[in-house]
Amino acid sequence: MNTVIENENKGPGWIDFAKVFSVWFLITGSFAISQKYFLFVTVFVVPVFFFLFGFSETDGKSIKQTIIEGLKFFLLPYVLLYLTNYIINIIVYFLSRATNPAVSPDSFDIFIKPLIGMLLASTVKSPFSTFAVHSLWFLPAVFIVRVFHAIIYKFIKLKIYLYLLFILVFYGITSLSYYLFNIQGQRIAFSIDCACAAMPFFTAGYIIRKYGILIPFIRHDLQGKSFNFLISIVCFGFIVIFLQFMGEFNFGDFIFGSSIPLYYLAGFMGIAAVVSFSLTCSGDFGISYFLSQGLLIAAAFYIKVIGLLNTVVGQDYELFLMSKFILSFLILLYSSMAVLFWKYLKGERELILYLKILIRNKIFYNAKMVVFAVSKLFTALFVIIREKLVKPSGEDHGEETLPEDRFLWVDFARAAGLLIFILGNMQGINLLKNFIFAFVLPLYFFLNGFLENNRRSFKEMVLNSIRTLLIPYVIIYGCLIVYYFVFNVIANIGNLNPDRVLFEFILQPVLNMILVTNQVGGFFGSQAIPLWFLIALFEIRIVHHGCIALIKRKLSFYPLSIIIAVGVFWGLFRLSIVLIRLPFALDCAFLTYPFFALGFIVRQKKVIELINYYDSKSAALRIILPIVGFALTAVVSAINGLNDISWGVFGLNLPMFYFSAFFGIASVVFISLLYKKEMPEITLVSMGSLLIMSYYFPALYYTIHVFDSLNIYFGLFAQICISVLMLFLSPALLLFFFRYFPVLTGGKNRLLKQREQINRMMEVLPRE
Repeated sequence: MNTVIENENKGPGWIDFAKVFSVWFLITGSFAISQKYFLFVTVFVVPVFFFLFGFSETDGKSIKQTIIEGLKFFLLPYVLLYLTNYIINIIVYFLSRATNPAVSPDSFDIFIKPLIGMLLASTVKSPFSTFAVHSLWFLPAVFIVRVFHAIIYKFIKLKIYLYLLFILVFYGITSLSYYLFNIQGQRIAFSIDCACAAMPFFTAGYIIRKYGILIPFIRHDLQGKSFNFLISIVCFGFIVIFLQFMGEFNFGDFIFGSSIPLYYLAGFMGIAAVVSFSLTCSGDFGISYFLSQGLLIAAAFYIKVIGLLNTVVGQDYELFLMSKFILSFLILLYSSMAVLFWKYLKGERELILYLKILIRNKIFYNAKMVVFAVSKLFTALFVIIREKLVKPSGEDHGEETLPEDRFLWVDFARAAGLLIFILGNMQGINLLKNFIFAFVLPLYFFLNGFLENNRRSFKEMVLNSIRTLLIPYVIIYGCLIVYYFVFNVIANIGNLNPDRVLFEFILQPVLNMILVTNQVGGFFGSQAIPLWFLIALFEIRIVHHGCIALIKRKLSFYPLSIIIAVGVFWGLFRLSIVLIRLPFALDCAFLTYPFFALGFIVRQKKVIELINYYDSKSAALRIILPIVGFALTAVVSAINGLNDISWGVFGLNLPMFYFSAFFGIASVVFISLLYKKEMPEITLVSMGSLLIMSYYFPALYYTIHVFDSLNIYFGLFAQICISVLMLFLSPALLLFFFRYFPVLTGGKNRLLKQREQINRMMEVLPRE
């Protein structure tokens, strides 16, 4: 059996992935993204590696065997890599003197201190040897930890209570040495202090493997991977919270922040997060094994590489965030290639064999698997929740049936609209936000007009709108009021008085809800902005049915009624600018009525069928028309300025607002008509689009707050990734609401229809 396959069979692939993932994070943290991000990374990287070494530790070794293995695999590489760093520092020193003779540090700092640092396995600071040991301290620390473990194992023979007692002793030694030595600037030689501090993590890995605690979580089906992914998200979230209280820490420098117990808690959370994420992402192919070959080289020299990159790029030029992530991956890649090439020169044919395996397994041709990984994971959630929450399709639902065909392009347009709407709310006042807001909300009014059922009586329409729009509005807004009341009371616990609590935390939000405005209540009003859409749509439906009744369903007179309605409410809107905004979102809602009416007319006149006919005749139209439409929208929105319907802002003038919106809507429709094959994720997002628009804003606010707490500025690509992630997190929550809170999704009758639709679309999901 070849060596690659042997390596894959000796241990689970998730271990290799966890190692690669942790080192990649460590390298990105050293790119000076932010101090908070660096602390976020370092809080779990070292604990994870000690945990993995403990997990991989085998039984039955004598103390002598452990020492010999440690000398070969840890101390010897440590000495060689350290000396290589030492030589590089000497070369840098002489080059610096050649270019700048004024650079003349003490020879003791250049030649002697680094050697002392190597013997002590700790950093002895000087201008040229500050990072001479850096992450290499880890190797002698692992050697010491494995020797400690072998000694304990020899005497207690894995009596678990005694083993844990010894670990408590090591924790006590760590705490004592921290307060006696490190606070005074002293360290114990040969990283013994760090080894004692790392014993609990090593022991956790060993015990978990020994007792098979991790076995239930090692699942390769989609359900298991989704569960592990959610665990990792939750644990990473707890780490972000802990960082706010931990202060400065660095395991290699034996600094544990404000509290040693809190550091251990955060470290174990980090282990759970990385292990869960690794169990999620590990696959049958060996790309993780390939990258893990060069981890030691990457950890030894990444500081030098980053320093060289900063020298080449220059201090005045800041690399983009994604560039730093990609460069970190390239450091791992080239380190692994160097190691495998060295093995090839030594006569080992592992490199050629491994490349053949990569090509045969189509690793290089399956990059799309990475792009769709998150989508597939959340698809698994649909399967789980469907089995738990959604009743079988064979259940008798009376006469409630779902139409045989859905408008697939409408589902796609809704999902795409939600995605760019979330992205637009991440932007400041810029051209991209002007472009997005020029058509994204008018698009939703257009789609609701297209789907409007005109065969209902006025009474049926009103009752249906109350059930599907007003009741969800009141419930969701009420939940937000309760949430923000608790949030504000806790945040202002030292500055509260009865008048402020009554007026600012209760009356203002309630007044917001009744008036359907964001003008009262400051912060709270801004967080509940999207809910006005539900009331506006309710009002537009009433106006629409009133217009249809007045013209006796003669569609040729319908445009005239639209013009009259817009003219009347435009006058009211101009009046409201001078006086006060109209309550119940009347001024904004009816100015968007033309988009609703346009959607209704498009369906009645079968315009979509006509577009499909001409598109089928000319494939070029499918590409040219959306490009031209978006180009016109971009130009007009750049001239007209920002359109924000919720605030009654329509740019420079109303005609330009309508012009840009119509072209943006047409472009989205042309693109959506290319969507021919149903995807369950998109269908489910479309079914719950109104609900998503109701709660996404608070979720977006706290997501951005997490990034701000880590002092990370994320650019457009990161914003797109966050928007996609938020969108694909929604379906699992939607299925929960469909089952337990049908009132938020339109009531019981609509739920029955949705169950049928969910069951039908779930038939295409993979089952393991």
